[in-house]
Amino acid sequence: MKKNRGLMGYIVLLVGFLAIAILLNGGLLNQEDRTVTYPQLLEMIREGEVASVAIRDNSLVGLRKDTQIAAADFPDNDYDFETTIGDDFIETVRQMEATKQGKALDEVSVSDLSFNVIYRAPVTIPWWYDFLPFLLMLGLLAALWIFMIRSQAGGGGGKVMNFGKSRARVADPSKNKVTFADVAGADEEKEELKEMVDFLRNPKTYIDMGARIPKGVLLVGPPGTG
Repeated sequence: MKKNRGLMGYIVLLVGFLAIAILLNGGLLNQEDRTVTYPQLLEMIREGEVASVAIRDNSLVGLRKDTQIAAADFPDNDYDFETTIGDDFIETVRQMEATKQGKALDEVSVSDLSFNVIYRAPVTIPWWYDFLPFLLMLGLLAALWIFMIRSQAGGGGGKVMNFGKSRARVADPSKNKVTFADVAGADEEKEELKEMVDFLRNPKTYIDMGARIPKGVLLVGPPGTG
């Protein structure tokens, strides 16, 4: 049962990470790209395909004349296309209408255009809005960390936090009962090792005699001698 709960926790966290990834990438599930370029928009207006547009700063959303969207839903809830327009958008369209109607530019106003123009106030986005995805990511990372800590404390999660831990154990000198007297033969070698052990225990006596600490010991013998 604990194993199933741990697996379910990882699945929930994975789904959370995927949701944030989709948010950071601007919505990977959005299958319909309604963006048109500025020249494409002008061509649509020239061909009489545009019914209405809503302008907010340099951004524009609009409806086609053959739209399936209810007029009440535009432009707050839905639209057919969107684009980024230049500052001269209205003047450009007025010039197009003047040429089409055979009039002078000053004789064509916004009300004479072949589509309806709506102006919207600029959108004010809170300063913390851009940080929201990163805050959600930090929250999920914190939840993952707490989950792993609790899994380790409760014995679940398959010992996740034990990864990379050394299995070395500190030797207890009091448990080492083997002495030189327990080793048969090799009398000369044992005497040399006794001298080295005594040197390490009482180095001052040997240093006063001019001896130097050995840099290493090479032990050679047949297999099984230890």
